[in-house]
Amino acid sequence: MPALTQRIRPFALMLSICAVQALAACGGGGGATPTTTGGSGTTTTGGTSPAGSPSSTGTSGTVDVVAHTFKANATGSGSSPMTTPAITTPGAGSLILVQVLTQNPGTFAGLSDNKGNHYVEIGTPQTYAGGAGSELFACPDAVGGPGHTWTLTKPPGYETNEASIYVVVLAGSSGVGNWSYSGSSAYGGAPITTTASNSVVVSFWGPADYTGAVNTYTPPPGWIKGDSNVNSANETTGADAWTSVAAAGSPVDPIWSAATAITNPTGSMWLVEAKP
Repeated sequence: MPALTQRIRPFALMLSICAVQALAACGGGGGATPTTTGGSGTTTTGGTSPAGSPSSTGTSGTVDVVAHTFKANATGSGSSPMTTPAITTPGAGSLILVQVLTQNPGTFAGLSDNKGNHYVEIGTPQTYAGGAGSELFACPDAVGGPGHTWTLTKPPGYETNEASIYVVVLAGSSGVGNWSYSGSSAYGGAPITTTASNSVVVSFWGPADYTGAVNTYTPPPGWIKGDSNVNSANETTGADAWTSVAAAGSPVDPIWSAATAITNPTGSMWLVEAKP
């Protein structure tokens, strides 16, 4: 959780919901700094837990999460650049989603990977929990392969600030469908409605967890948890999970839970649909 002594402005309610067309292909070709497109629908330790076969291109006609990883820095002991553990991703054609959580918005200077992909920002930069930064990026039709890593760069003077990167890689997706952001709930977000059959919806959660506990975060039944980091280490705590949704037009409104109760209603949550 972001250090209370580093907050830069009071919390303001932020909620954005948007339906989008598939983002243009962004895989490969040069640098990999994020590009903001307004209205696009859209670590002390690191961890990686590949889901299924990372080299798979997905089951025909379905969207599958094929790999995921994260990296987090604790406040006062961070570094720049900070890079995730390496994972194996499909050689071409995947959709990559990346959540970036930072101690404050000034901590974030750029996002890149080592495969030359370009990342498009979904929506606009957000703040939560009294001033921490929350951003979400996507790259459809991404280039991948063995040893795939993601790197967050911090500007001079912010290198030791806390930050976390959460990456989810999906095969069989044509791009982003509906998405939402909310910074006004302890455990949930802003519901979305799927735009296509057999989509996968990913929840990226940034709890406003000031409990000081070595907390355990659990998604609702039917959701598969990817990664989460350690709240008690004074990091920008995050977690991700996903679920398959069979029918278009289905409402999706996940409510997470925590082993030690969180009472602060200013957590960050992105919900994003990956369409077939």
